[in-house]
Amino acid sequence: MRSESLDIPPRRRPMPKGFVPFPVEFLPEPMLSYVRNGAEALGCDPSYLILPLLSALAAAIGNSRRIKLKEGQSGTLKSPALELAWRPLRKRQNEAFRVHEAAMERYEKDLAAHEDRQRDRKTRVPGAVKPAEPVAMRYSCSDVTVEAMAVLLRNAPRGLLLVRDELSGWLQGFNAYKKNKGGDAAAWLELHRAGTLTVDRKSGTPRTIHVPLASVSVTGGIQPEILRAALGVEHFENGLAARLLLTMPPARARRWTEADVDGEVVEEVAGVFAELLKLNMAETDGGGLAPVDYPLTASGKAAWVAFYDAHGAEQARIGDGAMAAAWSKLEGYAARLALVVHCVRAVGYAPGLEASREVDGESVRAAVAMVRWFGAETERIYGVLREPDEEREQRKLAELVRQRGGKITVRELMQARRAFRDSARNTELALQELVDLGWGRWEQAPSAEGGGRPTMVFVLGEADGYETPI
Repeated sequence: MRSESLDIPPRRRPMPKGFVPFPVEFLPEPMLSYVRNGAEALGCDPSYLILPLLSALAAAIGNSRRIKLKEGQSGTLKSPALELAWRPLRKRQNEAFRVHEAAMERYEKDLAAHEDRQRDRKTRVPGAVKPAEPVAMRYSCSDVTVEAMAVLLRNAPRGLLLVRDELSGWLQGFNAYKKNKGGDAAAWLELHRAGTLTVDRKSGTPRTIHVPLASVSVTGGIQPEILRAALGVEHFENGLAARLLLTMPPARARRWTEADVDGEVVEEVAGVFAELLKLNMAETDGGGLAPVDYPLTASGKAAWVAFYDAHGAEQARIGDGAMAAAWSKLEGYAARLALVVHCVRAVGYAPGLEASREVDGESVRAAVAMVRWFGAETERIYGVLREPDEEREQRKLAELVRQRGGKITVRELMQARRAFRDSARNTELALQELVDLGWGRWEQAPSAEGGGRPTMVFVLGEADGYETPI
């Protein structure tokens, strides 16, 4: 609290930036309508839908396509929102499991018949091969161990989507059974770039699993305090934190709405996912599978070079090690998101793009707008994760005032926050701390018609924002 007996200069500190909404207008249709409908129906911020939706789309494309930036170089309310975002892919996974269940029933009958024939001397066929056990088509999973992931990826060359309602289990599982050696963390860093994954097992067949193109998209939610503890220093230093795309919109009061997602939009989105899952991989000379490379058009190259140079200049000015690491990964995300936008447009509202097999300027510019937003949001969230308790309370108080239109009286704050209800003096001092920091000022409200004591109103200042380039 401010000292009233000593003349202490105010402790000035820049006010934390407020949350800036995701630039949804850069999403291609029908994803734009899906996100807008879904956010309205759930009463949540659109970013809660957008992040898992981008992960699901990236997983649907998987290793089938790869953006080629130049010759020789290739770019490699959370629970309901999460469920809605990956619903189209989950539906396909459920259908695949039903097909597999029926196939397993046939397999068990065929295997029993085969064994009966081989036991009988009259029907035995020397060298007869057992029926092959069917393998389920996998698009998604929830098991977080690298060994389990390797088993699934062995039969899923396109890659997978890992969905966790709470990502704390994913983060905390990195050192499970490893005596804190961090083996899983290193493997996940490799999975981020669709690298090579080799797992040697103590049991099971085969003992060694090798996946040449191990691609996994990860999506889920986590509370800020849990994220702060789970990342710690380790995952900032090993680069895992820099690979996470984050959003932390302000809390909203729950309000009933009759709005729902339009059925036609749901069908259109399902159709986009179906087409993305049909994208075939290329065959290598050795009989393996590889991504199909998509180069840039002239407009795409111009948009990419402009972004690349500007982004590189920004990164050179960043002194913070963690932010510099995140900035370096955002460059790769710009290429990946450009490919996602291109593929969605190609199979959705601009099918001629798929025939051209080139990523144009519109797709690159959309990806750049998204990456600019992710950069600003990452900077904001990193600040939140690092702040000490006192600064955290000051930020939360400023956010509360911002949500109420940027103005609040002592009495209104006492009614809004349980912690201030018992003391008008402490409430006033808390707001005065924000004044001392340079985050706001006191103004006198107009007097009521009946006169009386004037009311003082705290008015919040403006934090520096950012603009999304088009």
